[in-house]
Amino acid sequence: MTILEENDIEIINEIENTRDFNAWDWGNKYIWTEEVSLTFDKDLLLYAISFDNDEPAPKGIKVGDDTERLEKAYGQNYKLYDPEELVRLGYIDSEDEKTEIYEFAIDDYYFQASATNHKIDSWGITKYKLSETMKKNKRYLNDQIGFEIEFPESWDDAKYEVVEDVDGIKVNYLPQNRDIEKARLFELYIYGTVEEWNEWWNNGGEEEGLPFSKVGICNAMVIVASGPTEAIYQGREEAAVDAREYDEMMKDLDKILDSFKPLSEQGMDRDMDPQAEVPPLTDEIALQLRDEAIDVYFTVFSAGGNECASFDERLADEEFFQYYFCKDLNSREKISEYLERIFTESLVQEMVESSVVEAQDGRLVYTIYEVGSLLNWDEAKLAEISVNETDRKEFVFRVPDVDEVMESITLRFLYEENKGWRLKDHPVGYL
Repeated sequence: MTILEENDIEIINEIENTRDFNAWDWGNKYIWTEEVSLTFDKDLLLYAISFDNDEPAPKGIKVGDDTERLEKAYGQNYKLYDPEELVRLGYIDSEDEKTEIYEFAIDDYYFQASATNHKIDSWGITKYKLSETMKKNKRYLNDQIGFEIEFPESWDDAKYEVVEDVDGIKVNYLPQNRDIEKARLFELYIYGTVEEWNEWWNNGGEEEGLPFSKVGICNAMVIVASGPTEAIYQGREEAAVDAREYDEMMKDLDKILDSFKPLSEQGMDRDMDPQAEVPPLTDEIALQLRDEAIDVYFTVFSAGGNECASFDERLADEEFFQYYFCKDLNSREKISEYLERIFTESLVQEMVESSVVEAQDGRLVYTIYEVGSLLNWDEAKLAEISVNETDRKEFVFRVPDVDEVMESITLRFLYEENKGWRLKDHPVGYL
């Protein structure tokens, strides 16, 4: 970046991918100028550069040249990404765009030329194949319940099915041998309300051997996941091929469940419409977000995560009541990503810095937060909207305590682009 500044090159746009921790390019930075686009890895090392102006490529190829000249200059030993494959990779939206990518392997890098109707419209040099950098997961949306998950690109559509019903979905493996039965990969379904879950969890549910795990909250309903109950192909000669394929797909289960996201009524999924206005935030939605915030906070700083061994096994320091985080929250990045589902980025940074500690063995630990609430939020009533700006709102609620004495509690929200409405304050203030 210093070189650009020293040469007085204006940066038009700059983006760092911090949204999806599971993405291959998480932490990478993308910079656009009028002349060139640049891509840097997490260590700010340049690994891709692309031109769409008159700058000639190393062998004289320029934007506007036809692909016949490209082949004469670089030869015919190349990988051609046709429109069908580019749609599958997510590079273009429709095969009607008639775009193709020519990729030549040269020493330890790749030269790529994009052409539309056989005319070059951009070219670039990169460290990676296009198929490696553009590979996208397949997003599944469930509008009825209100969530999305992502299936790996490696999952062939012919090898699984998603069966929907009113309470959730069942994902089944479809065997190549049509004479044997389907096998369950996993289910996602509604357990009940947040209140029902908390009551069950706090009254012994935590100690039970669970055939399911909580993955999130949609519209104030807890969504849980369960896997297969038996290995139905194991030891069957006629199912040997399918058993291997099924086992390979099961290795992706944790990653799929980690991709679970609620489809926010407030428009968290702004990628679907970049021109979308900031969505409304009502007092009802504000209360739902408050419930979700409490649940997310206690999942991190009380339970330590969703995929956990027992507390006894995770005890790090008995004197200071410190416990190791569970395997799904075993890094600061994972903890931050989980908290950012509902809290502002600045608040999450503050939480992680103040509450996440590194033990002597290098693993992350926390002190269990066990404060309860004396307020009955089910009876909360809106008193006023004290701030009602486009991207900032504050709701004042009157909430009774156990003695039916009313308290005024303010919930403050900030709209964060490409994320949605987020709570600005620590949940200890609105338990």
